[in-house]
Amino acid sequence: MIHGNGRDLLEPCKQVKEHNISASTGAYSQARQRVPVEAVRRVAGRTFEQLHRIWPQRTLRDRLFLLDGSSIRLANTPALLKAYPQAENQYGKSHWPVMRVSVMHHVVTGLAMAPRFGPVYGPDAVSEQGLAEALIDQLPSSSVLIGDRNFGIFAVAWRAHRRGHSVLVRLTEARAKRLSGGQLTPGSDHKVIRMSEPGGSARSSGSACGSANRGSADRGAHRKGGDSLPVYNAGRTRGTGAVAV
Repeated sequence: MIHGNGRDLLEPCKQVKEHNISASTGAYSQARQRVPVEAVRRVAGRTFEQLHRIWPQRTLRDRLFLLDGSSIRLANTPALLKAYPQAENQYGKSHWPVMRVSVMHHVVTGLAMAPRFGPVYGPDAVSEQGLAEALIDQLPSSSVLIGDRNFGIFAVAWRAHRRGHSVLVRLTEARAKRLSGGQLTPGSDHKVIRMSEPGGSARSSGSACGSANRGSADRGAHRKGGDSLPVYNAGRTRGTGAVAV
């Protein structure tokens, strides 16, 4: 704009007529702060959809998405303290407000979906897993979700499964042992299917890729309506596991 590019887009105000356009970013910053958050979210979502549509969906790699979460320390201002309460214990409150955020990126292109965020503390505190549900709902059809062990819980896998996506997540040692029946052998695979039966009971079954242990699947996997959730529990070194759903 300063050098004349895009001048036809400007209003014919005095500054434009006198070629006196300021390079200061103050006005831009003020205007940016007045934009509703929901409007920014819609723009980001539309941008992601349009750019992702251009990318050809030929191989498995083209359907991979990486889910991650973090906590961000914010500036100590009245507005931020109101939206993001500080941590509090018997000794008082911490100084910094903290925001929790979950993000989703396309593995191949690096395209990012609009992040989901909320307070870490206070009555409206949110979890990374809870924030991830909204991101999962916005994934393109038949996507493959990759997550660390923080997302290796039934709620995340079930949400993705119901939306028609596949999941590959790490597990904590306790969850991995529960799925594998207490044994974690490097390089081993166990298939556990948890499904509902008439009368509301649940059962688990195995395949040739590993021994089945009745009741070894996550108890939270039971859902009414006869839905099934196939879970492949792969043993890994150092007592951790990976699960593909």
